Amino acid sequence: MDKSVTTSIRFPKGLRERVEREAHKMGRTKNWVIVRAVEDYLGTVDAEARCREARRQSIEASRQTAEESDWEEAADFRDWK
Repeated sequence: MDKSVTTSIRFPKGLRERVEREAHKMGRTKNWVIVRAVEDYLGTVDAEARCREARRQSIEASRQTAEESDWEEAADFRDWK
């Protein structure tokens, strides 16, 4: 298991109470609920960043016609398997 560290955060009272209720309903600790929520959020942020980059690349690629594009010649395929 990964080593953990302790940190402190400040919650608005209503949010703290929601976390406590959810933890109680699930039979889990507040820490478990908070860690999962942060992991889910960071995963969403990462996915959104990947989608934005894919969209940016798609738009850039669509600006070139097939004749103008020499990406296959310029691409580095050495690490492809």
